[in-house]
Amino acid sequence: MERIKHTLLYIVEKKTLLFCIWTAFLFRMLALFFSRGIAFGYEHYVYLENAQQLISGQTTLSEFLYSGDNTFIQHGYSLLYLGINWLVLFLGEFFGIFDPRSKMFIIRLVHALSSLLAVYYCYRIARLFSIRKVGLAVGLSVAVLWFMPFVSVRNFAENVSAILLLAGFYRLAKYDPKKFKFADDLFTGFLMAIGFSISYNSGAFIFGVFLSMIIRGNHRRALNYLLGALVSVMAFEGLGALLLFHEPFYMITEYAQSITSGRLYTSGSSNYYMYASILILMYLFPWGIAAFYGFIRSWKKYFMIFFPVCFYIVVHYLIPYKQERFMLNILPFYLILVVAGLYNFRRNSPVYLKHKTFSRWVVITFVIVNVPLLLIASTAYMRRTQVESMLFLSKYRQSVHSIFVDDSGQTSSKSFPPFYFGGRLVQYTYNKQPDPDPSIIKSFVNEGNDVRSLFSRDYFVGMGDTLLPSFVFFYGDYDLQQRTEAVQQIFPDLTYVTKFTPSLCDRVIQYFNKSNLNPPVYIYSTTGD
Repeated sequence: MERIKHTLLYIVEKKTLLFCIWTAFLFRMLALFFSRGIAFGYEHYVYLENAQQLISGQTTLSEFLYSGDNTFIQHGYSLLYLGINWLVLFLGEFFGIFDPRSKMFIIRLVHALSSLLAVYYCYRIARLFSIRKVGLAVGLSVAVLWFMPFVSVRNFAENVSAILLLAGFYRLAKYDPKKFKFADDLFTGFLMAIGFSISYNSGAFIFGVFLSMIIRGNHRRALNYLLGALVSVMAFEGLGALLLFHEPFYMITEYAQSITSGRLYTSGSSNYYMYASILILMYLFPWGIAAFYGFIRSWKKYFMIFFPVCFYIVVHYLIPYKQERFMLNILPFYLILVVAGLYNFRRNSPVYLKHKTFSRWVVITFVIVNVPLLLIASTAYMRRTQVESMLFLSKYRQSVHSIFVDDSGQTSSKSFPPFYFGGRLVQYTYNKQPDPDPSIIKSFVNEGNDVRSLFSRDYFVGMGDTLLPSFVFFYGDYDLQQRTEAVQQIFPDLTYVTKFTPSLCDRVIQYFNKSNLNPPVYIYSTTGD
């Protein structure tokens, strides 16, 4: 036992960075295998589903780019990040991988491995400004803070953008006047601006870095850095948009209109406390209060990092459209400032020197709470019923062309993800309507991506057998007998097949957020097979 302890201490002290990276790797592999499903609609439907549609030929690039309001990309999402997901899926199919589970595994594996770069650069940046202990604490925060493995295997453009921001910032921070070259800062600006093309919100951080260099008197380097960034923007957003849309900077224009008008969504746009509360809750309450205090305390010594982070937060407070995920762009930098600020406080504060035991207990209790939350988040299966239902259906993808989703209680705001089906699928959905006009019973509202909202179940009456849906998905178990009897009048051979129940994570989320419903799904066959 003593030998194991000695070996572990040696690794932590002598191979600190390697220890942090391996720790991050192990928990990301845990999340890769067990934290499945769809955490947020954005990270799945915007990039993954759209990339798969392009590969499978369900839509052409021209149709996708110019299809009007039903296209997510026209509202300012990154075409570059879409291309990255497309490339990974394309290479998977090129090597004969068509199973939805396997393709999803590869996508998540790529994100998990790339997230290790965030651990690497956070440690390196911390070591440029402080001692090894701070680097260790920063590395472990990025590696095993309770939600980090969970987030790291998701399709967040902000995560990928943050890696490029970290890489560029590290190049700036390790500046050596004796080895300085004009091309260094030029390339750094170019590199960080690629992160901008992946997540447009990161532009506030990039410009904040430029302003901080001006404030600190590094005018020449600031201009070189800005020039490199402009070259990148001209290449990806100017020339790229010109070739695809016949209009330079088309995507940036759409993005600017989206976030200033809030026309994508309206949720969260009025929460003035949103971003501060998110940053505090990252370290959990009440420890997050101390963490935020450490962040504020770091402003003077770590001004080079602190100013662009604060500039980013202030800019996003001023933008009408707000979402939690926007903080992912600056999260690694925030973690660095929190740890560094608290370390300086512990070292210099008379209050801490008088209450060392209490401070140790604060750290110990945080670790005790963080560990179970880390394990829970790293194994959370979200929206299990929707994913498993489509995986079940994928066995019949050669013969099934449409399904009917019955949700007469209007509890469902989410469609079933076609990606896990593995092909094109028309989803007819029914939400109970109060005495619909007979003239519209045979019509539907096309909500995009082959999701068609019906005004009445009688839509299927008199329809040819080849056009009828092969399965009925009853979303939720309320009034199940009455609903099945109503559908059986249309499909006489209606036969129960299977049922999928929500995961523990889904049930917990629904308990705390009644609007985020994840009820069970009952699957019936319309043909009696």
